[in-house]
Amino acid sequence: MPRENGAFFMSQVFLWFKSIFGTNLRSMNLQAIFTFFTNLFDYFKNLKPTEKVNFLLVGIIIFSWVLLYLNDKKHCENIIVLSARIERGDSLRTQDQREYKKNLEFYTNKFLDASQIYLEQNKKIEQIKKEP
Repeated sequence: MPRENGAFFMSQVFLWFKSIFGTNLRSMNLQAIFTFFTNLFDYFKNLKPTEKVNFLLVGIIIFSWVLLYLNDKKHCENIIVLSARIERGDSLRTQDQREYKKNLEFYTNKFLDASQIYLEQNKKIEQIKKEP
């Protein structure tokens, strides 16, 4: 039985219930559901005490597997949402960094141009001071 194929496992469960109760779980209406649970209760009532304990333990195991599956499914959905949110934040941060870098280059060039002009003016002032 492959692990990926949960449908195979569920069909085996349906066949097992059908063999015990004579009812197909897939085609149950309201009356069939009540009949199913009364048959389940009668089946449980006719079991020996050790079989009852084993039956309840199997029920607890199946219930815990279902809870684990639902928890894992919700966890996977949360991871997908979280990763999409992180990617969106990363793209916004990348865009902001691009704009910041562009502005930084622009203002750095302005500063370099202004400092170049300032240095040239200082040289001219020094030359004027040296002239008699």
